[in-house]
Amino acid sequence: MLLALRRSDGGAWLPAIGGVPGHHKDREGRPRHGLMEIMVIARPTVRGKVTFLHEEVLRQWALVGQEVHVAAVRRLGDFHIDDGSGPWLRDRILITASEAEDVALALPSPATADLGALLAQTGLSAREGWVEPPPPDEWDLARTGRLHRDVSKL
Repeated sequence: MLLALRRSDGGAWLPAIGGVPGHHKDREGRPRHGLMEIMVIARPTVRGKVTFLHEEVLRQWALVGQEVHVAAVRRLGDFHIDDGSGPWLRDRILITASEAEDVALALPSPATADLGALLAQTGLSAREGWVEPPPPDEWDLARTGRLHRDVSKL
């Protein structure tokens, strides 16, 4: 799902993607009715694009328990849980992000403007010259001998 998110104190909306797992159970066997997984898309990349914000940044931007406003912009693909591969969730997130990017690229140019315009009046700002490597994915972890939790149980 393509979403927009902002703090309850007003300000500008940030783009986000999300999924509603519903009756699908978490790793502890509890269903997730009424819950939504959301990734806010506002962190710059070295290629001039944006990607998801880290949890630490989100916790500073909106404190735990603070009210935020979430608006559904467009339904994208359906949420299909576990296609049998270890990295199914990563694949689902990439597909959803790609679908959201297609929507954004079809909008008039102000929606795809520079990072400063995206972050204006959101309570976030970009640090000039700040670059960090991407987080490790399943393949990076496997190369160092750390396997996905489902694989290590075999």
